[in-house]
Amino acid sequence: MVAALCAATISCTDLKPLEEDIADLKEQLAQLQGKCESMNESLDALSVVVDAVANRDFVTSVQNTSNSEGQGFTITFVDSPTVTVWIPAQKETPDEVPPVQAPVISVKQGEDGFWYWAADGEYVLDQDGERVPVGTDGVTPQLKIEEGKWYVTYDDGASWEYLADVPVHSAGGYVFSGVDLSDPAKVILTLADGQKITLPVAVDGLLSLSVDSSAAHVPGDVVTVRYSALKKVSVIVDDVDVQYSEVAVSDEKTGEIRIQTRSDVALVKQRAFLIFTIDGCPDQDWRLLSFNSSGRAVISDIK
Repeated sequence: MVAALCAATISCTDLKPLEEDIADLKEQLAQLQGKCESMNESLDALSVVVDAVANRDFVTSVQNTSNSEGQGFTITFVDSPTVTVWIPAQKETPDEVPPVQAPVISVKQGEDGFWYWAADGEYVLDQDGERVPVGTDGVTPQLKIEEGKWYVTYDDGASWEYLADVPVHSAGGYVFSGVDLSDPAKVILTLADGQKITLPVAVDGLLSLSVDSSAAHVPGDVVTVRYSALKKVSVIVDDVDVQYSEVAVSDEKTGEIRIQTRSDVALVKQRAFLIFTIDGCPDQDWRLLSFNSSGRAVISDIK
């Protein structure tokens, strides 16, 4: 575009308007390149977010920042890499120029439960006609602007696919459109195409246990303790005073501990030690399961 302007027939005595036009065009092109780089960074962030969802990771903190271009949210996870999600400021285009949406690259969850890359609401397909997965097992798409056109690659730059022409005044050009922090237990990210992705927040430390403390048990009953950890965890039960115990693992972070009490001993005299080893923690987390005089199960910390 700059070359076309330079090749135009002009008056040698009236170069100032042309120079101003060229400078303006260069600035607009630089802004578009900046938008392209920002979108690529956001696509990388989206890949991390989808991986965090798939791995049942938890958010530990969200820090808010902003500048003239928009608002940023730096999200820290228990295990996943820290990412910054940017919500660009919505700027108006000149009245005489209709806004043109830059390419919308997003994700879709398949019927198999896995996430795949999508463009304009449709699954992206590779050369074999297969959907392109998101995350560590897939390739994050990247955008570029070349000769006034948008291109995207889904194979680390081995091939580039034409998307659309680049208007000088381009609206849109973002991956995320909103971040909802109103619920302290979750972070809700809204994508440019309106989809929402929910990330759980770690609010109760690394380990969470639940047991039905409202139920009144009698000797011989089975008591179920549900556990959930923010990292990989292993469980050992020292069933010193009860009949037997077993651990039913759901995945590396969650499961159930089933403890059957003895039928020949009063509940208040029965107890079991629950020992949790959490990945990355040097000390074990010990808990005591016991019963009060009403037959209700109680879990206590052991310091």
